[in-house]
Amino acid sequence: MSVILFLTALFCGYVAGRVSVKHAPPPLTDKEIELNEQLVVAQNLNQSLLSDLQQAKESLRKYKSARN
Repeated sequence: MSVILFLTALFCGYVAGRVSVKHAPPPLTDKEIELNEQLVVAQNLNQSLLSDLQQAKESLRKYKSARN
């Protein structure tokens, strides 16, 4: 019984995957393109700020260890 259910689920997954590949995503509007660009900028800024935070923490750790 479980083999039949497994094969049925496998077949349904295959069919769903084939159908979803045929449908292209809709084109993005100007507003969506602008939001995607802002998201990329925000992600880059976030990564840069996290890097700066790590450097500041490391500098503070070195300062505290040198001070003791």
